[in-house]
Amino acid sequence: MRTVILPNMRILLLIVGLSCTLTGFGQLNELTEDQFIRLLLNNHPQILRADLFQEVGRQEVRANLGFFDPIIGADFYRKNFSNSIYYNKLDAGIMQPLSFLGMDLIGGVEVNNGNFLNPADNTPANGLVYAGVNLPLLQGMMIDRRRTDLAVSRIFRDQTNVEFIEAANNLLSNGLRSYWNWVKTLKRLELIVGVLENNREVFEGVKSAFLVGDRPAIDTVESFQQLQTITLQYEQELVRLQVARNDLERFLFDNEAQPVPLESPDTDIPFESAAAFRPAILQLLTDEDWMQHHPTIQLLELEAKRLGVQTRWEREQLKPRLDVNYNFLFNTNMTPLEQTFLSDNFQVGVGFSFPILMRRALGRTEQFKIFQTQNQLMLTEEMTLLRNMYEANMYAYENLQEQVLITERIVETARALYEAELRRFGLGESSVFLVNTRELQYLQVQNNLIELKTEQILQSYQVAFDVGLLYKIAD
Repeated sequence: MRTVILPNMRILLLIVGLSCTLTGFGQLNELTEDQFIRLLLNNHPQILRADLFQEVGRQEVRANLGFFDPIIGADFYRKNFSNSIYYNKLDAGIMQPLSFLGMDLIGGVEVNNGNFLNPADNTPANGLVYAGVNLPLLQGMMIDRRRTDLAVSRIFRDQTNVEFIEAANNLLSNGLRSYWNWVKTLKRLELIVGVLENNREVFEGVKSAFLVGDRPAIDTVESFQQLQTITLQYEQELVRLQVARNDLERFLFDNEAQPVPLESPDTDIPFESAAAFRPAILQLLTDEDWMQHHPTIQLLELEAKRLGVQTRWEREQLKPRLDVNYNFLFNTNMTPLEQTFLSDNFQVGVGFSFPILMRRALGRTEQFKIFQTQNQLMLTEEMTLLRNMYEANMYAYENLQEQVLITERIVETARALYEAELRRFGLGESSVFLVNTRELQYLQVQNNLIELKTEQILQSYQVAFDVGLLYKIAD
């Protein structure tokens, strides 16, 4: 008499191990979902590239901070002609650019001498010390090129951080789909292996009963046909497993970013281990502010911020330039109390310029206004699209939960019918054909349940992906 079909992992491991064993070093023979997620987020080249891109963003900020580094320098000129020193001129100093009002602090010393030195360049014998400030009073006072570049670089750094999250979300979405498709094929093969072994035993029993005259010949034909049908399904599942494993292996890399072959698993992988069903993830899915944290929305908002900074700089160039510099002069032959900076010891300069037509500034300002409008339209479109996708996929997820519950009840019913048919067969009230029919029905509904549970898991991941929080499953 047949027994009820139950998973047989030991037989599965034996058959799959013999038929699908991979060779090579660094093989994986255990791959739980948590392990797979860690491998993805630690070793996959896409993540490594995204992490390097974050470093590019950080270095971009560092490079633009260089505009505000103190600068030291010196100029020295000497003219010697006909054995006469015409002049020696030395100007050494330091400049400290500031982000406040676009000013520069400067200080230095001039030491000039010679037989034919321009009187305007005369300095005390010990040199002339100066300290002052360069200040733009119109264009460049509120924002200038260097402050613009620094602000843009900080936005770029923030964009690289968001793009890292986006890369993690995309990689997890694709990788987990391959992972659970592989798990699904393992479970289908596990199921079919148990049925196959069961049918082999039944066929041998029916054949022995026929040889002693206890069963008609038609029963052996029925049993053999059932065995062949299940064997065909088994071979098909082996092909599916190989395809699923090859697809999964493209996500498996070691800590040196080298691909790692996947061995047959030595542990069962329950559907309930799916990270999407953890309470923390379900809580994230109900977060009303998820759209504000979505990578796509954040990138568009950062782009709007960048355009705002650029537009502000372009508008600044509609102003005329009026630059003032003022230096206090320190006579080294005087004591500090003798210095009269505001009365006679100073140097002042004013520079003014203004493009009459302002065509470049006006054209660039209008361009950035258009870019801002385009960005706002894209933001509105993306928010609408994401909201609709979220609602549709959440509804599908909740519907799948109901489908799983219904299918579980169908499996129990099919199991009861199969067991009842087995009892009738044992009492001589049924036939091999009817038992085979019930067996195939039971196998089919179990496969349907495996498919639905896999789809439910993937749908929950899809919802987490829609709200931009799939990467949180690694927390």
